[in-house]
Amino acid sequence: MIATDVYNSAGLVLPHLPQEVQQKLRSLVENEAGISFDNPVDISSSYYSPVTREGFKILVECDVIDIAL
Repeated sequence: MIATDVYNSAGLVLPHLPQEVQQKLRSLVENEAGISFDNPVDISSSYYSPVTREGFKILVECDVIDIAL
């Protein structure tokens, strides 16, 4: 989330994710506590490599996303 503040101060725009993409991300986790499915996306609280890997795949396939960190 700190990175988001830096990006915004540099003039970069984080677009809202389509509901379809947010639903795909939600389907990856069992507990939504502490997780953000809209930009900035934060599924790191799961710290589960397959979930994180699948989340990145979903994000890079999304047309409104140019970069995923």
